[in-house]
Amino acid sequence: MTKHSRNAGAQRIRKLLVDAIPDNEDIYIKSTAISEDNDSDKERTSTNELWQHLNFGETTLRSLAKKYFALSAACALFNWLDDKKGITFSPRSLNIRYEHPEGSIMIDHDTATNLELVRGARSGTVEGSLLGSFHRCSTSMGERMLKMNILQPFANRDSISMRLDAVEDLLSSSELGRKLFYALKESLKAPEKLTIDFDRLIYQIVTPIKTSSVADPTAIEAKLAEIIQLYAMLGTLSGVHRAVSGASCTLLQGVAPYLANERLSIISTHIKENIDADVLEGQGKVHINQRLSKIRAIQTNKDKLLDLARETYSENLSDGQALFSQLKGHYRMPLTLKKEVNGYCEKINQRIRDAEGEVFILSEKYLESMRGEIIEHVGALYKASEVLALVDLIVNLAKTADRSRRDYVRPNFSDRLAIKAGRHPILEKKIGRDKTHANDIYFGLGKSFQLITGPNMSGKTTYLKQAPLLLIMASIGSFIPAEYAMFPPIDRILTRLSNDDEPEANLSTFASEMKVSSFILSLASRRSLVIIDELGRGTSTEEGLGVAHAISEFLITKGAPTIFATHFVQLASTLSPYEAVVLLHLAVKRLTQEREDDEDDKYRSGNYDIECSHTVVDGVMKEKHYGLALIKKLPFPVDLWRDAVLMADRLEADVTDPSAITEGQGMTELERVAKRREIVNGTEEKLRNIQNQVRASEAHKLWEHLKSLQEEVLLKLQETYDGAEEGDTYSNKNLSVDEQD
Repeated sequence: MTKHSRNAGAQRIRKLLVDAIPDNEDIYIKSTAISEDNDSDKERTSTNELWQHLNFGETTLRSLAKKYFALSAACALFNWLDDKKGITFSPRSLNIRYEHPEGSIMIDHDTATNLELVRGARSGTVEGSLLGSFHRCSTSMGERMLKMNILQPFANRDSISMRLDAVEDLLSSSELGRKLFYALKESLKAPEKLTIDFDRLIYQIVTPIKTSSVADPTAIEAKLAEIIQLYAMLGTLSGVHRAVSGASCTLLQGVAPYLANERLSIISTHIKENIDADVLEGQGKVHINQRLSKIRAIQTNKDKLLDLARETYSENLSDGQALFSQLKGHYRMPLTLKKEVNGYCEKINQRIRDAEGEVFILSEKYLESMRGEIIEHVGALYKASEVLALVDLIVNLAKTADRSRRDYVRPNFSDRLAIKAGRHPILEKKIGRDKTHANDIYFGLGKSFQLITGPNMSGKTTYLKQAPLLLIMASIGSFIPAEYAMFPPIDRILTRLSNDDEPEANLSTFASEMKVSSFILSLASRRSLVIIDELGRGTSTEEGLGVAHAISEFLITKGAPTIFATHFVQLASTLSPYEAVVLLHLAVKRLTQEREDDEDDKYRSGNYDIECSHTVVDGVMKEKHYGLALIKKLPFPVDLWRDAVLMADRLEADVTDPSAITEGQGMTELERVAKRREIVNGTEEKLRNIQNQVRASEAHKLWEHLKSLQEEVLLKLQETYDGAEEGDTYSNKNLSVDEQD
């Protein structure tokens, strides 16, 4: 776009704003030049102007970083106070705080980008995003509402339940449910050659024709086409109303009155009183001449001058067609009739243009009459548009669940996060149901922190994204790809996933991730879902481990449900004193075994090859040098890979105490202590479950449960002690089951 066209566009926008605002000396408009080539320019311009008035915290600034329209509005407010009221504020004299819309889950810009909510990371388009994993909505308003809901999901359980009830009704196997689903899908189909976008159409109709000394026939023609299209859209509303009238759910019953509002009938009647019935009935069909239908749009016998102008147009058009036939026969050539012709046909073409221009100019007063009626009842149109978008969204959610009906389940809402056999929705859409691995996600009683370890390409990031994506789907009223799902109250989703630097802010990779981490820690609470991937990689190993431990410790004390993926396996030991920590890893298996008799052969054999199952299991990752397995598959020189293995072994030997390793188990003492603590904590929860399930009168059942649990716990503890041979019991350690009875 050229600089001249941008300036012209800005002037038109300014004029529209001035015309729309009533005369008031206290209201003024100030223009600010912003580059359209880079959104960051908009952000910096608004932020710097606001910063001159006050200063605010990093958390608020980061929340508003990409919301340059909100920043611009705030700038306008302070400019108005300064210029018109003479009120100024000293720096740091105001406490500015950003609050996300009430009743919704807060998702910041980085989180939306990291989770690929509306745009795929690789494609840069809707394909490969959560938005793209849903069916396309039938209307443009429904598509916008779906996008808006994904970026701001509901936090109110009642609103979510109403939507889920509506989706469940459409998916019902009953005859009523099938008929309702089919009727809604059919009623939402746009008339041929049209796209249903009520909001845009209403805006185009109510926007006045540009005022000038000479009437613009082209603009009048466009307005007539829009009004004819509106009449067709009102017919769509009638069809949707008939369909939802038979619904049993509260939500669809509640929207029905807005689709049959009396004011909509008034608009429809007024259009029929002015537009020819044949033109209205023909809307959406293929016409030989679309312009001719608009020339004949206004009913005959309403205006004698208009009728005369149309007769003149028809005569001129007939003359032109006769001339065309004459020339075609004379030259015996395959000629084509077009409107814009120069030379021999220029005069008759000008007569046709003049006649049709006169028709449209004489039609303007009837056009303005219809526009006035529409503007008077425009509120009913906008409400009907919103309701139609909601119905379209509900149908779209039902379509998405219906295509894989046996694999999608209705989510529940309680006080815990529990997902059985959940699947990543974006990945499933991309590679198919059969190739997508399902994993469980469970936060037990008192367990708020999951520490995930595993090799590269094992699926850690996919597992991390799965929980928030399924939560967002559930929070907009959608069924989700899982066997069972339960979600706690969540009002924020906070993520730190990417490892990109921010050169425009002069921030390195480590500085950038610390900035994001600071933002997360300032907002984290028991109602926040926190997702962190490989924190601390941008600095030295010791510092990165220290930072990762400190941030983990902070989140644990906050009680924020957190899934934390890392390559720092030492965190399993340093965080072992905390009962809230659950150790998990992505399972892998060696494809071949090491041969102890030939030290050099292990580098030539495939013993460093691993196979990822993409399945999450208990415990910390014990496989060593899994990064080298990836290097071996790439075309590196063999000697380079061998030297890397030797150096990794040497470094590990320097920092590991051999006496702290159990030969049979390969666990350090700290890891064994952490495992015992995990077993004891798990036993406490199982005892509470037994207490809730077994009544006091059933003493024999209680005894059986307790004895079985005791044996299970002792066997698990046995595995954590040094020197425990296969088949040993705890009798030699004075911990036998009989003595404990």
